[in-house]
Amino acid sequence: MKKLIILLVFFLNLSFSQKYDIYYLRGIERISKGDYKGAIEEFDISIELNSANFLAYKNRAWAKLKLRDFNSAIEDYNKAIELNPDDDEIYINRGIIKSSLNDIKSAIDDYNKAIQINPKNAIAYNNRGNEKLKLGDLDSALKDFDKAIELNEDYSFAYRNRADVKIKLGDYKSAIEDCNRAIKLGNYSAYNSRGLAKSYLGDIKGAIKDYDIAIEYNPEMSIFYYNRGNAKAKLGYYSDALIDYDTAIKLYPEDYQVYYARALSKIIIGDKEGGYIDFSKAGELGYLKAYEAIKKYCK
Repeated sequence: MKKLIILLVFFLNLSFSQKYDIYYLRGIERISKGDYKGAIEEFDISIELNSANFLAYKNRAWAKLKLRDFNSAIEDYNKAIELNPDDDEIYINRGIIKSSLNDIKSAIDDYNKAIQINPKNAIAYNNRGNEKLKLGDLDSALKDFDKAIELNEDYSFAYRNRADVKIKLGDYKSAIEDCNRAIKLGNYSAYNSRGLAKSYLGDIKGAIKDYDIAIEYNPEMSIFYYNRGNAKAKLGYYSDALIDYDTAIKLYPEDYQVYYARALSKIIIGDKEGGYIDFSKAGELGYLKAYEAIKKYCK
């Protein structure tokens, strides 16, 4: 009888374990299909049945991240870290969210922790480099991208990101080499970076061709249209430039630099009123130089 009870308890526990694993696996399957809301529902049940399953918190957080429910995703990552503080991927993902929330220093802290746990994680170096680039710490960002490429010589994003640093440092030819490598590896956003480098080198037509390709691959990136608009304005094609600026603003209406550039083109073609409106908008978005431009161009 005692053996029978022990066996019964064993099979009950096994059934319970299998049950929450099934919900967890269903959640993973839904993530793979892009059904993030459905995945969250499955992970909710898995966690209710076994609140010690850190993977359920980790993957539920990822689903929430994809739905841009950032604060709730951070809570899940915090819980996953509490249950398993040695998973470098959790710190990387939480760093991505903090970066999206513009909490740059805290994001760097997470990438530092990920690197401490796994010094061979190229993604952690690449992401930390991106945050340092935002802070203007170019030399340190360059070292992080170098390290990411050392760890993974086929890391296309690291080449593209390193090119962006080199452009800011004025090393345009070397930036183009990195862009070429990134493009060869399938990172087509590098056409935009290469276009920028070519523009600085005076190859404006070549830059426009690269922006054309970047837009062809991803027509939803406002910065691509902004850069192409700038290139067209440099060639004196102000009407064409205005079309690109209009599209850039439609895609991302909070970018003061596009309003400022569009204002300049409008002033040049004689649309002072339109220029005034765009300068004012740029100023409202925090670009104080725009108010000086109003005094200079709109009187």
